[in-house]
Amino acid sequence: MAKPTNKNQIVHLKNNSLAKVSSTLALTDKLLQEIENRESSDDFRVAIPDINFQKYLTKTFAIVITDN
Repeated sequence: MAKPTNKNQIVHLKNNSLAKVSSTLALTDKLLQEIENRESSDDFRVAIPDINFQKYLTKTFAIVITDN
């Protein structure tokens, strides 16, 4: 009779691959938490030198255009 095998055995990986994957996941988790905890910036500015395009943005999207 064949000996039953346990499918939930620990597999030994070469080059410590599991530790590398674990550290990558930990770093990814840390970066995602930092991104989620950042406050959104309402002070985002872009230079738009074209006056006609400034007028279009103001009329169409109500975007505030400042001189500086």
